[in-house]
Amino acid sequence: MDLLVTVKQPNPLKYAVIGFGSTLYPNYCKYAIDVENGLATTSGFEQTIPLYKVNNQSYDTFREWAIQWSKATGEHLELPALGIKNKILKLHEFEVVSKTEPNRDDTFVIRLNAKGKCKFQSGDLLEYRPRRMESQGGFPLPK
Repeated sequence: MDLLVTVKQPNPLKYAVIGFGSTLYPNYCKYAIDVENGLATTSGFEQTIPLYKVNNQSYDTFREWAIQWSKATGEHLELPALGIKNKILKLHEFEVVSKTEPNRDDTFVIRLNAKGKCKFQSGDLLEYRPRRMESQGGFPLPK
């Protein structure tokens, strides 16, 4: 973004920005918004379609963006139709090894150990699924 202010675009350049993220995060697609604002306020750049945000890898939203982009540019972008996948996720259990105190921004670090073999890599997402509390008829609320 710092380099964008140094660009002197001699010929108009058409652009479209699409952001991927999750509405579970407070700064949902913030970088895409920043890029869109930067390009919109920089001479020599022309928006073809408004900013699109894709929540949780929504194929339908991405496909809608592709259709709008194709109409605006006259370029054909073919996306394969996705069949309905009933993906069964393998659940892994973890135990909390340690937790730091919250920082000024209310973030903290939780260290986990997998119970059993578990392969993961940087960028993988972790979903927490609490065990059903039969006696209360629901799920425990976070503290």
